[in-house]
Amino acid sequence: MGEKVKNCREKMLNFIQDWESTKGLDIIIDIYDEIRFSGKSEEDIRQKYLRILYNIKSSSNWHSILDEEDWAGLELFLNDFLQIQYDGEKYYIAYDYFKELSLDEMHQILLEAKYLKEKEISNTKNINIL
Repeated sequence: MGEKVKNCREKMLNFIQDWESTKGLDIIIDIYDEIRFSGKSEEDIRQKYLRILYNIKSSSNWHSILDEEDWAGLELFLNDFLQIQYDGEKYYIAYDYFKELSLDEMHQILLEAKYLKEKEISNTKNINIL
């Protein structure tokens, strides 16, 4: 695994360390899975994906799908962590560590972070049961 991807994964895990579920990551991953082959070029797909993520952070309709804590986490993730922006022409990730990643690298990091977070949540629940 590349050092850049590993560093980004660690930064993401640090950001989501207090999350009690991975529902926000699930949504981001599922959206990418749905559109990853929908464009003519990687840049078309990137713009479509980032436009959707930008619109999610501006939406107030996610309360019907996510509970308040999951919505707050997703909103912070898109606004403060990835820093999804629109400059009037293009959508982009402003966070230095992530702005140069390909979509496939981003997807890999999201999947790994989700897996590790779910494992952590499961271990915590098992400890609490004992």
